[in-house]
Amino acid sequence: GPIGYSRKIYCTADMADGAYRPGSNYEEYYAFDVTLDAFAPAVKNKILERTVYYSNGDSIVNVKKMAYDPLNSHFPRKITSINSKGDSTTVTNFYPTDLLQPVHTTMKALNIIDPVVEDVTKKDDAIELSKFRINYVQDLSGLILKSDVERSYSGNPLTKEVTYHKYDNKGNILSVSKEPGAKTCYIWAYNGQYPVAEISNADYSAIETILGASNISVFSTTYPDKSDVDSF
Repeated sequence: GPIGYSRKIYCTADMADGAYRPGSNYEEYYAFDVTLDAFAPAVKNKILERTVYYSNGDSIVNVKKMAYDPLNSHFPRKITSINSKGDSTTVTNFYPTDLLQPVHTTMKALNIIDPVVEDVTKKDDAIELSKFRINYVQDLSGLILKSDVERSYSGNPLTKEVTYHKYDNKGNILSVSKEPGAKTCYIWAYNGQYPVAEISNADYSAIETILGASNISVFSTTYPDKSDVDSF
């Protein structure tokens, strides 16, 4: 990329020209629309980030705009990047509060509202480049877990990219696969805090048969050293 002096300017929508204060001794100037909440930090409602690269007297300007919904101002709705040629790419984010499937209703009730469950990327806010979706399920114990990840390109139908086959009772991934591809399984320890073994090209049921399902469950509560893991 270009080598030279660079600065970033952050401004609100009414300062979209990114005007830099002449004579300022600072290379970065910040101005925000701010909403004050007695129980939360200040929230940036509309932000424009402008990066100017200088090299050999030339400049390249990249602009990034982030727009927030008035009723969901903690999470960005649209992120638009504009390059020096005027080409723009817009990513629109969707959250559990935007969708109506039962699992999303449950997520909202449990205040699980920050994950991006779907995003759509468009060129010039018109031509769809890609779509990304994470599907969730609620297991019998009430945990909200990822079931699979889907992706599409150029407006084509979504296709499955990742499948989560099995979790433990703490929500740790036991078996996952990329599509198309073999499954990858994990053995956990340290009271379910860290995976200590990764096993490829095997079904988790086969691992349970070899090691014993109850043994795996007990091992997950232990704090093993390397020799313990190797001998398990």
